[in-house]
Amino acid sequence: MSPEWELDFAMERIVNFNHLMEKRTLKHTCHALDHRECYYQPVGEGRATTGASVYVQLMCRNCGHREDVFLSKKQYNTHQKTLQREVGNV
Repeated sequence: MSPEWELDFAMERIVNFNHLMEKRTLKHTCHALDHRECYYQPVGEGRATTGASVYVQLMCRNCGHREDVFLSKKQYNTHQKTLQREVGNV
């Protein structure tokens, strides 16, 4: 295995987008994980909205619960490559 592949594999396992969610949204418990926190991943490309925001839809990979997130342009630019890669993996 090449070191680059190992790094990609490790990143794939630890990418969790819960830090983009509001705290009140994270209080929703995952029914598939015995009432622990959901594990959100993006399921669609980001869409521009008015006010320099980007709309991204996230879904729990365990229970299927969907949430909508509005990111600032700066937040989206920070996470753009990871979001696009994860959308391809879903």
